[in-house]
Amino acid sequence: MAAALTERLAAALDLGRRDPGAGRSRALVLAAAAAAAMLVRDLILLWILSFSVIRDTQSYLSGDAIRTRPYHVLAQLTRAADQPLVLVLVQIALAALAAAALVYVIGRWNLLLAAAIGLLMAADLNWAITNRWLMTESASLSFLVLSLACLAYQYENRELLHPLGLAAAGALFGWTLTIRPSTLPLALPLLAGYLWFTRSWLKTAWLAAGLAAVLLASALLTLYQVGRFQLSGQTGVYLAFPLLTYHLLSPDNGPSSRDIDTALRSCYPDLDYSAIYVENSNEYFWVRFEPCLDGQGWSSQRISDEFASAYLEGVRSRPGQWTRDVFDWTLIALRNPIYNEELTGRECTAYRWCTRWAAGVEACSTSATCAAAAVWESRLARLSQPLEQLPVALLSLETGRHFNALAEGRLIPLPLWFEAAVLMTWAALGALVWFGTRGPLRLLGAASLVYVVYFALSTVAGHVFIPRYSLLLSPFESILSALALMVVAALILGAVRRLVRRRR
Repeated sequence: MAAALTERLAAALDLGRRDPGAGRSRALVLAAAAAAAMLVRDLILLWILSFSVIRDTQSYLSGDAIRTRPYHVLAQLTRAADQPLVLVLVQIALAALAAAALVYVIGRWNLLLAAAIGLLMAADLNWAITNRWLMTESASLSFLVLSLACLAYQYENRELLHPLGLAAAGALFGWTLTIRPSTLPLALPLLAGYLWFTRSWLKTAWLAAGLAAVLLASALLTLYQVGRFQLSGQTGVYLAFPLLTYHLLSPDNGPSSRDIDTALRSCYPDLDYSAIYVENSNEYFWVRFEPCLDGQGWSSQRISDEFASAYLEGVRSRPGQWTRDVFDWTLIALRNPIYNEELTGRECTAYRWCTRWAAGVEACSTSATCAAAAVWESRLARLSQPLEQLPVALLSLETGRHFNALAEGRLIPLPLWFEAAVLMTWAALGALVWFGTRGPLRLLGAASLVYVVYFALSTVAGHVFIPRYSLLLSPFESILSALALMVVAALILGAVRRLVRRRR
């Protein structure tokens, strides 16, 4: 009996082949359970804490020229500006659907892994937070998980892929990557991956056609609504933040830097760039600099273009300083305690809590209810942090010390031992996933790892590290945690079995 149980456990832990006990019916049961658990979780939290909007919400609902279209389309279809609760409920349903799809795909290969990932996602209170925000985080996260499930499913059935199925997958990927423009560059490795595992230019072309069709439709919708043929506009303003917070701006860097400095000093003669950090960068740029430049006749497009050029000038002038800052902030993002640090009582000027019956987002409150909800939301989210980041949980204390420096907007220089520990941890995690898994499970792990690293690097290089952005990592870190723990468990079990055999 013991030997049979051991063999069954070994088969369940083996991620190098399909679990003989897995099947469609059992996978469907697990998927339905995961979806139900997430729905119950989110609806209970919605009932207790209600939902919220932040400063950027209105620009997405109104379809501002700077924004991409997908979230605006969802807002228009649900009339979110007048009935915000409908969009929140849609976001909750999308999250449950995405988790169910992923659990189903994994469950067809390994039931134990599917159950572990479903449990971690149901316990993911950081994902639950985004589902109750009227912001892109929830939709982006849910469609990313749904896209990951689609990728793994099509990899598993790569010999049977139909052109229409590939085009539909391309459309899903295009929609997903357009929700947040920073993810658009991931289309290139995605296409390369399909070319690699289908070994067909024609099949990859069908995928690219579906992706391109969505991008074209999004650009045409932007043209119709705001008169500009673009996916997103004025992205140079995001580069203003690393330019300023990494202290790269100097009139000696180049013509754009000189023009910006001259214009700003006409408003603020005693301007000290060294006083700008992550915490106060929004106030400096939006409250001081943008109105100053606007008052001097600079258009929004010129502000965007000039800051983008100035950022490149700053990188060329101070490559060592830029590399060090980006490297350290990337490590912080990779080991960030991903509970929502921003949501404290003092943040209610940025976050507004809405009653369930609110008529329009303008009815949302900044009263004491907001402060109370913010505190509880942060406390709840902290509960799921250890589950989502098990492979790197040992680094929590040291990271917390550096992370808490954000309260003053400064990054404490990271010690070399800590940098090495983070890099070695993620390298070991990648090795466990790559060598301990096979087939779609390996693809899931590799894609999750690529996304986490890309997200951390692109966020700090193209903007700045903001705690709420890292909420988009939690499901992918849950996948990596489950994979790594099962591989380690399989290695331990294998070692124990070999030891027992030798003693016999």
